[in-house]
Amino acid sequence: MELFDLFADLKAYEFELNSMIDGEHPISTIITKALMTSKEPPMTTEVKTAAQQLYSDANVKYFNCGVIGNYNSECKKPKRDEKKKDNENELKVLMAADSKAMWMQSNSDDSSSNDSDDVEISLLRSSVCKSGLEFDSNDSDKSYKKLNLATNKIKPISFVKGSLTDNGTNQSCEDLTLKDEITYFLPTLGWLKPRKVAANKSGISKPCKKSSSFKQKSSSKVKGSATNRKTCIHNSISFHPVLMELLNFFIFILSFIWCTKHVLKKFTRNAQKKQSLSLPPGPMGLPIFGNLPFLNPEVHSYFTDLAKTYGPIFSLRLGNKIAVVISNSSVAQEVLKEQDIIFANRDVPIAGNVGLYGGSDILWSPYGPEWRMLRKVCFQEMLSRTKVDSFYHIRRREVRKIVNSLWVRRMSQVDVGEEMFTAVLNSISTILWGECGNEILERNLGTEFHLFVEEFLRLLGVPNISDFIPSLAYFDLQGIEKNMKRLVKRLDNVFELMINERMREDDNNKKDFLQSLLNLRKGGGPLNTIHLKSLLMDMIIAGTGTTSNMIEFTLAEMMNDPKIMKKAQQELEVVVGTNNIVDESHIHKLPYLYAVMKETLRLHPAAPLLAPHLPSESCTIGGYTILKGTRVFINVWAIHRDPSFWENPLKFDPQRFMNSKYDYSGNDFNYLPFGSGRRICVGIEIAERMFLYLLASLLHSFEWKESDGEKIDLKEKFGFVIKKKKPLMAIPTPRLLGQALYE
Repeated sequence: MELFDLFADLKAYEFELNSMIDGEHPISTIITKALMTSKEPPMTTEVKTAAQQLYSDANVKYFNCGVIGNYNSECKKPKRDEKKKDNENELKVLMAADSKAMWMQSNSDDSSSNDSDDVEISLLRSSVCKSGLEFDSNDSDKSYKKLNLATNKIKPISFVKGSLTDNGTNQSCEDLTLKDEITYFLPTLGWLKPRKVAANKSGISKPCKKSSSFKQKSSSKVKGSATNRKTCIHNSISFHPVLMELLNFFIFILSFIWCTKHVLKKFTRNAQKKQSLSLPPGPMGLPIFGNLPFLNPEVHSYFTDLAKTYGPIFSLRLGNKIAVVISNSSVAQEVLKEQDIIFANRDVPIAGNVGLYGGSDILWSPYGPEWRMLRKVCFQEMLSRTKVDSFYHIRRREVRKIVNSLWVRRMSQVDVGEEMFTAVLNSISTILWGECGNEILERNLGTEFHLFVEEFLRLLGVPNISDFIPSLAYFDLQGIEKNMKRLVKRLDNVFELMINERMREDDNNKKDFLQSLLNLRKGGGPLNTIHLKSLLMDMIIAGTGTTSNMIEFTLAEMMNDPKIMKKAQQELEVVVGTNNIVDESHIHKLPYLYAVMKETLRLHPAAPLLAPHLPSESCTIGGYTILKGTRVFINVWAIHRDPSFWENPLKFDPQRFMNSKYDYSGNDFNYLPFGSGRRICVGIEIAERMFLYLLASLLHSFEWKESDGEKIDLKEKFGFVIKKKKPLMAIPTPRLLGQALYE
């Protein structure tokens, strides 16, 4: 069988042999013709010697593998270009397979199976050696695997066997010629490789097709079904790792395109629906999140900028909810007056729901009998003109205390906002549940309450993703719900102690707000403990932060324009006198001071967007459809700065209110610092009294200057209640002549 090995090697190296000699070598021709025409080639010494010499020359020159028959472990190829190296490996394996196929076509029918196996093993040995590997004569399967890993390229199907050591049983796909293999595999050369077996319908691996013997004649091969050959080839293909990566990438791209298409289709339908319903125009948002990622921390100014682009009424999608922002007085009038009953409800945020006992207060309760009952009780027992007049002695005492405190710290820097908050808080808390009786304790409580109220209002005003994407509410991504629960628990414990103590005392002679509520409940009124706590919380939050912040803005504006401060002080000197202190009876005689307060509320409204309204049914506003459940904001901050109505709107000019009839009753929709309609602020009376009385006393008793003499920064910080971004630090200098005027 040595000659057949020789021929296989010669055929495998045909490419190199043809490059060595010009034309076809006579020895190769003799052997080829002999194999094609007879069962055994001529075994002459001349032919054998010449073939061996030719093979030896080619082998030594190109592959350094020694002469034929010496298959040693040191058979290696010299280093050469990697691409050429890969091509040669492919060529060697393909040529070796072709030589095998040619030998099978010419082999006799009576050749033994053992001889056939020997030829296959010899061919395998030859190919392994030519790949630079060591041939294991005891384990041909192992050598086959080495060859497979070394080439990492296409393996001809005709070379694949079920097992070389399978008890003499040879199983393979239908043997194909080199032409067939190139026809099916060349277009994907380097990307696909055949497998030994294919899976049947049950998932169990089995050979593609059984051949009775490698001795099968050429005629039987030629008659084989082309369909079967294709089936065998395709069933024997597994994906190369690189191809798998490419296919995964294509699958990802196709999936992304599919998802994007469906998302865009959904939003296109929404946009078409929006257009068909004539919803207000607005900016395009992102899928799922809408415009949430684009919200500026200063939401009121961000909405004002959008109004310049999209008009006085525009919409934007915030997560799953649609928000409509109104920045025009005429459109605001439609909402707050003409269709007030539809917009009388509130869209309660999670922070408001947690912080105000499920929204059971005046601000967040839905419009209905319960809300009317709470508003009536609060108005009658605390906020009516008669009740406010009855609390005069409380306000006077707290104003005198803060004047005295500032006189003690005269000529030194003080935090104006902190001082104003303490004065307002002491006044409100005394009205709510009586006097503390300890001045030091009052001041400490004032500082603690100030921090509490600031944090409460911050959490209430910050946009919460859980409000706009309810499916994320469970995760509380911003921690707003958790922080609000922790914050409210502290004050709730205080309320609980006060209520329990009052119920044990059972003293009906006390005249504070808490005792009035308990008396109503004792008399069979509809109030419960939750109502009591929510009303107390309303008065603390709404009555302290708003008033103190507005006084801080007013002093800052007047310090930046000393002429305004001087004019207000001159008015006080005329009405009050330099040897007298301000009394609440002087207030109605101070029109310029009243104009200063109005101008502050115009330029720095306490609630720049008011509390959001929630329409109970779909309706038409400004020619656009407002859907039921839409969150509606009235941007009073923008309305108060509308240049089409207000002359020089960014300038602090109290003079504009001197000869005008503008007030904050809610009837003039160009000026809405307290809102309008059914949900207008119920505490206007007490807020006005405290604001004017405290501001008049500060201006009459002291000169106010900034420590470094520079202009004060008036930048605002957005929240449910607006405040100065940078606290006002000022130095009070006494104006009055006698110390007794500061006691």
